[in-house]
Amino acid sequence: AILSASTLVGAIITLVFHISVDGFIGAAISVFILKAGVEMRLESVFKVIGNRPDSEITKGIKSEIRSIDGVMGAYDLIIHDYGPDYAIGSVHVELNKDLTARQIHILTKKIQNAILAKYRVFLTVGIYAASPAEERNTGIEGDIRAIVSSHEGVIGSHGYFIENGEVSFDTVMNFTVRDRAALCGEIKREIAAKYPELNVTINVDTDYSD
Repeated sequence: AILSASTLVGAIITLVFHISVDGFIGAAISVFILKAGVEMRLESVFKVIGNRPDSEITKGIKSEIRSIDGVMGAYDLIIHDYGPDYAIGSVHVELNKDLTARQIHILTKKIQNAILAKYRVFLTVGIYAASPAEERNTGIEGDIRAIVSSHEGVIGSHGYFIENGEVSFDTVMNFTVRDRAALCGEIKREIAAKYPELNVTINVDTDYSD
């Protein structure tokens, strides 16, 4: 409609003022069409190679998952968009480590159904076996959480699992951290200084969504 109107305006100017502006209007229309074409192509390419999902949607999905009774946390959300009505993704949730396989199955199905119904996203749900809420910020786990969070560049940590002298957890680091291995090494040294008997494994997560 805008392009057609500009052509009409050009014709009126030519008839009234006897000035030909067809060349200028044609150039403007060409630029407009090229811009629209490039934007459409980039949108298609981003859908194929993957782009960061909308912040409002990802925050809504995580909030919905956390609202389900029994879920202690939701992390590592990834969404692959294949069009206006189809998207798949994955998420990790923290559940009480003492739950049975039957209870976990019921919870993961509840998560899948809730997100599919509200957001039209089918999620594969991974599990972190987590300590009860009252233990998370006390004892060894509380000390390690404090050490990790004290480092600049660490956005957050989760998935803590402590068993038989083995400690593992995931940490999310800011994209500004140039040497993630060095930062992990520094965190491990600080933990070893306080708990030398522990063998620590750190998995560095990429912050794919808000």
